[in-house]
Amino acid sequence: MKVIIAGSGKIVYYLARQFAKKRIKTLVVTPHPDEARDLAQRIGEPVLLGDATDPRILEEAGALQTDAVLALTPHDEDNLAICQIAGKMYRVPRTIALVNDPENEEIFHK
Repeated sequence: MKVIIAGSGKIVYYLARQFAKKRIKTLVVTPHPDEARDLAQRIGEPVLLGDATDPRILEEAGALQTDAVLALTPHDEDNLAICQIAGKMYRVPRTIALVNDPENEEIFHK
């Protein structure tokens, strides 16, 4: 199984660490250079520096061969865009988006 996690912060670190422990091939995509270096060291897996709302970055991350994409940024519109790009352009079978603002939940369900 292969998973792409887009975002930053503690939740990304904890999920990536847990996936690595379970031997799930995981690639984190983050736009923050310092965090990318730190995460790569801490989880022992490669981290891609970039904006996951850019289809080229998702392609570089291996979206065509990915089983799931988790969009965990602090911006709902970015999370929705990442999941739509992954699902429609790269046919990723499962996408999961973090909804930060409960008022946006209905939009994500649609």
